Order: sequence, then structure tokens, then C-alpha cells
Amino acid sequence: LRHARMYCSVTVLDGRFLYAVGGLDGTDALDSVEVYDPDTDTWAMAPPLGQRVCGCGLAVMDCVRGSDLLLLESGGAR
Repeated sequence: LRHARMYCSVTVLDGRFLYAVGGLDGTDALDSVEVYDPDTDTWAMAPPLGQRVCGCGLAVMDCVRGSDLLLLESGGAR
């Protein structure tokens, strides 16, 4: 990860990319999204969520246009 975080949500998309979403930086909830590419062994920033979240569920939903990430929040935002 490029930024330390705990209580983030993590899932694998397209059987390859690891997504780390939200979490806590030790003080504040985060709205950032990081993507790990195992082929290049690198982390990259994805567009932010626009809302700070931590301790949420994260799932992959197959759609007609491909796969999407589904964030399930349960009041974990600060």
C-alpha cells in the first residue's frame, strides 16, 4: 500500500487486481482507494470515493458491461 491504513475493505477484481478501500489512517476515516497490480508488483491510487468509510463490506458484482465493486456501508464512516 502507498498509505498505511487499518480496517479497510479489500477484494479482488477480475481475478487479478486487489482493491483496498477506505479504512483508518490511525485518526481519521479515509475515502481513498488503492489498487495492487501483481503483474507489476505496484500499488496505484484510484479515484476517491467522495465519502470517508471504514469497516465496510466490499464485493464484486458482475454486470453486463463487466465487473463493478459494490461497497456496503453500515455506519462505519466518520
